[in-house]
Amino acid sequence: RWAEANFPALIEGLNPGLTEAEIEEATDISASKQLKQLYALANGESRKGIGFFFGLRFMPIHELARTAQMWRDIAGADPE
Repeated sequence: RWAEANFPALIEGLNPGLTEAEIEEATDISASKQLKQLYALANGESRKGIGFFFGLRFMPIHELARTAQMWRDIAGADPE
């Protein structure tokens, strides 16, 4: 738990993890084993988080699902 000892602000911004059922219920995204493990540890970070991934916010799963749907809609949209 290096981060807990050396960078507590990083850990304090994380949301509690989800169960596998909650992960599958929250999104229709085909989740890899690694993605499920990540969201089991933490359901993203709060808006007060400092940017878990190199300063970029770790999105909670509902935001991940909404963003993925938005990009699917954009990709399927007719440019005309």
